[in-house]
Amino acid sequence: MHTLQKEQGVMSVAAAMFLTGMLTFFGFVLVVIISSTTDSKLSMLADSILYSASDSHSSAIDAQQLLEANIPSDNMSLKQPRASVQKEEIQASVTVKGTMDLDGLMLTDQLKTGDLDISHNAKSQLHQITLEIA
Repeated sequence: MHTLQKEQGVMSVAAAMFLTGMLTFFGFVLVVIISSTTDSKLSMLADSILYSASDSHSSAIDAQQLLEANIPSDNMSLKQPRASVQKEEIQASVTVKGTMDLDGLMLTDQLKTGDLDISHNAKSQLHQITLEIA
């Protein structure tokens, strides 16, 4: 006669599904935090490049140096950061772009997000008013 035995495993199916869901949620939160931090850093970088470009004769070179100094390649998941500066007599504009490599982050395999493009534009305009007293 065959007797039925209750199998006892280390983890139930519900616990495994819960753990998988929590890891996926943690991966999503990780992507949101890193992309928000990178977005904020690019925004501040666009402002600093614009501030430097408004008072520089070599604004493109300054923009590249600020980009290289503020975005080290080893601690961010930002690929191909680039900055472009358009400067005229009374106005200047800066565009800072980059692509986040989300495939290189831990725990993002389940999300299948691909790369995330981030771009920031900053513009300034010079207003001068003169008053002559005769």
